[in-house]
Amino acid sequence: MQSLELVVSFSDIMVGLLVIPNMLALIMLSGHVSEWTKTYFADLKAGKIKPHR
Repeated sequence: MQSLELVVSFSDIMVGLLVIPNMLALIMLSGHVSEWTKTYFADLKAGKIKPHR
């Protein structure tokens, strides 16, 4: 059973390490997404685009 615990621990560590690049991408893109959201809602309010409903 020790080898199973080792495999599970290793996979937990690898999945945990995947958080690092994802958080970096979120931080780097957050400014762009914020600007795109503001532009989208401004265009929606001005009638330049139709609502999706």
